[in-house]
Amino acid sequence: MSCKEIKMEQLLKEEARKLFLSKMGRDVFNIPDLKPIAEEVLKRCAQLPLAIVMIAGSFKSLFHDFEWRNALEELRKSVKGYNNMEEQVLKTLKFSYERLKEEKLKQCLLHCALYPEDFHINKRELIEHLIDEGIIARMKSKETEFDNGYSVLEKLENACLLEGGIKYYDEEKFVKMHDLVRDMVLQVASPEFMVEGHLGLEDFSAEGKWRENLVKASLMYNKISRIPSNVSPMCPNLSTLLLQGNQSLKNVLDSLFEHLHRLKVLDLSDTAIESLPNSVFSLENLATLRLKGVKT
Repeated sequence: MSCKEIKMEQLLKEEARKLFLSKMGRDVFNIPDLKPIAEEVLKRCAQLPLAIVMIAGSFKSLFHDFEWRNALEELRKSVKGYNNMEEQVLKTLKFSYERLKEEKLKQCLLHCALYPEDFHINKRELIEHLIDEGIIARMKSKETEFDNGYSVLEKLENACLLEGGIKYYDEEKFVKMHDLVRDMVLQVASPEFMVEGHLGLEDFSAEGKWRENLVKASLMYNKISRIPSNVSPMCPNLSTLLLQGNQSLKNVLDSLFEHLHRLKVLDLSDTAIESLPNSVFSLENLATLRLKGVKT
């Protein structure tokens, strides 16, 4: 398509100010107690568009001057000593992540990072997964659970950490992560996450990637067609294994689960799995087995 990579430059000061105010939703520069603090906050964003969007999202719920001063002090500490633009943006994003008040918001972001880069994550399916993972608690009804899930996603969209959208051809609602937000979240999750989705991988057993301290592993939407009989990942703490979208994967052998005693979620959706090994039934902690779209 003859695409060219276009570098996003720093904004002019007036452009930065307008973007900040548009994301804030109110003119904080006209509030005497907040004006000097807001000026300093905007300065800390270094006229970088993504940093402005994220910081404005973090500060928009703050109304008192003492809240702004406290958050500004945390922001100063977060970006101190970083001159490289990308590093500064990542630190700024981490500040926004750490400012999230509810743990389930952070856990939701961590889960979204398991999906491939630029992936459109179906909202309803995502909420189902968050319930399976225990990030959203079981409640008195499915409707209540989904209301809670949509509220979580709305808060993350308002904080500019997720971007919402609707697919034009089927009106399916989705969320996606900006690449740098995803990079930041994966930095937070490292080394407990292994995320290698949509990379065209054919080899399940690359040496060294199955670390003993892994908690979640995502190999979704690759080209894995088989899991060798000698592969038995030594990952006693692994709770989530995502293999969906490997459309040529037909068999999973007993050896795969030999050391995965704490596995809670196994996703084999949209694969060609013909049968499951008996060892699956010995996984005492397995709470969710997804087989949606399996063609047998």
